[in-house]
Formats: sequence, C-alpha cells, structure tokens
Amino acid sequence: MRGHLQQIRGELVIGWLLALAGTAVYLLTLEPSVSFWDGGEFIAVAYRLQVGHPPGAPLYTLLAHAFTWLAGGNVMAVARCCNALSAVAGGMTLMFMFWSLLLTVGEDRRRTMRLPAAIGVLCYLFCDTAWFSAVESEVYALAVFIAAVILYAALRWYRHPDGRWFLLIALLAGLGVCVHLMTLLALPAVLVIVGVRGLRQMPWRVCLLAVAFFVVGTTPYLIVPIRAAAGTPINEGHPSTAADFKAYVTRERYEHAPLYPRIWRRHKNDALYAASWSGGDTNVAGNLRYYFSYQLNYMYLRYLMWNFAGRYNDRQGYGSPQNGQFITGLPFLDRLLVGT
Repeated sequence: MRGHLQQIRGELVIGWLLALAGTAVYLLTLEPSVSFWDGGEFIAVAYRLQVGHPPGAPLYTLLAHAFTWLAGGNVMAVARCCNALSAVAGGMTLMFMFWSLLLTVGEDRRRTMRLPAAIGVLCYLFCDTAWFSAVESEVYALAVFIAAVILYAALRWYRHPDGRWFLLIALLAGLGVCVHLMTLLALPAVLVIVGVRGLRQMPWRVCLLAVAFFVVGTTPYLIVPIRAAAGTPINEGHPSTAADFKAYVTRERYEHAPLYPRIWRRHKNDALYAASWSGGDTNVAGNLRYYFSYQLNYMYLRYLMWNFAGRYNDRQGYGSPQNGQFITGLPFLDRLLVGT
C-alpha cells in the first residue's frame, strides 16, 4: 500500500513538473503582442467581452477576459496577458497527456513507462503545432487541453467505472463546444473505451445525468446573445435574437461548398490553380488526383512533417524536393511522393 502511494505521488510530481516546464517554455517564447490571423480579434473580443466571428468561443472569451485582468489597467500589456492563457493551457495539457499515457499500461509497468511517457510529452511540447498555438491568442491550445482532460477522464473511468468520471466527460464535452468543436475529436476515443468496457455497468440515471451535464457545459453560450444585445463595437452577426443566434451558432452566414466536386471555389484563378493539381479534370479521377496530390500530400503530410522533421523556411509553398519544404521537407520522401 505504501509503495502504491509513493508511485502515485511520483507520477503526480512528474506530471506537475512537466506542466510547469511546458508553461515556462511557452511563456518565455510568448508573442509580445498581436499575432497574425485571428489573434487580434480574439484579444479585442476578450478584452471587452464582445461578439467575435461565428460560431463564437464564449468559454475562451471569458477565460481570456480574466487573463486580461493581469494587465492591471495597462492597455499595452493586454495582448501579452491574453496570449498567456494559451501558454498555461498548453503547459497543463502536458500533465494530462503524461498521466493518460501511464493509464494505458498495467500497474506493474507504470514505473518503467514514466520515462517513455515523459519523452513523448516533451516531443509534443516542442512540436510546431503545439508550440505555435500555445504562444498566441487562439482557441486551439485551450481546446486541446480540454480534449486531453476528456481522454484522461475516460481512461480513469475505464480503470474504475465510477459514474462521476462519466459525468465529468459530459460536462467537459459541453465546455469544449464553447471553445472549439475540435474538442469533440476526443469523443471517438471515449466511445471506443466505453465500448470495450461496456455500458452495461452504467445506470440509466447516470446516462440521463450525462445529457444534463453536457447541456450545463454549453451555458457559456448565453453570454453571446446577452453581449450582442448590449451593442458591443465588435458584434459579428448581431446574434441578439433567437433566429440570429441560431444562424450564428450553425454558421449559416458562411459560404457552403457542395460535397462534390471537391474542387469548388468562386475566386479568380482558382480553376487554374486547381487544374495544376488535378490535371485539369473535374471528374472522379481528377478529384482523386487533386485529393492525393494536394490535400493529402501537399497539405497534410507536409504539415505533419513540419512538426517532427522541421522546415527550411516559413514561406508556405516555396521550395522543391531538391531544396526542401515541398511536401514533407524530406527530399527523399518528396521525390517519392511527386515521382521525381
């Protein structure tokens, strides 16, 4: 019993040390002000609790608003303080990732799993996507943090089927919706865990409560119509009425593309650019060629390798299999993919 408690204590200490180390790295490399793309909007929206672009991120807005208080009235420090939310969320993510990795092995192997788990977590800490998202005002670091906690709670429930863990998962899923829908990507893993364990041990009352907990988790969205009705300077979509709020949450005002053909845009030169990847065909063969050459190879594999193999520069699309950063950044693999 004493040895078991010492093991748990050691895992807790290592987890918190990883969280502190990650937070320190992200804070030391934090964006000092506004970053590119949506960072400026998120900072402005959070600072005055305004209404950003659909479908909104009300929980992120509320938490980021609390972080702007750290500026102490100094407007010039608001952006940096708002960015710090992502740094803290990114650092805390490491802790739950570490604990989750330990939960995937048996009790007798957890001590030997500590070092591999820590190495894996540190790889995530320094990978391009995690680091980039954790130093600016964006929703992704917080969304990944919530997803990591959901997965941890599911693994804890698998080990000890307590309904309270199941209710926590439901609550976190609702809160995650109020940050970014990518948090729901953790739910397929949760369904696999639940399926392996079996729902037979779950009372129907707990399942009904889980639905209620999910709904409670989405309540931060109430701030959207409330602030929209207040007429804030940034009030995208003006979702103060029920109809406008529905359109805001369901993204009705965004341009909708058909499922087929895959190559579909309405901007100048789009057809010419798409033809360079599809061979000029808009039939099924052209769509498949476009998918494998552009979406899978150029967009996915290249971005994936940025995280773990590095890149030559930050200019997207500049480079070649000979000079690097064409698809994956690895010349031998790029030649294989593009057939040169």
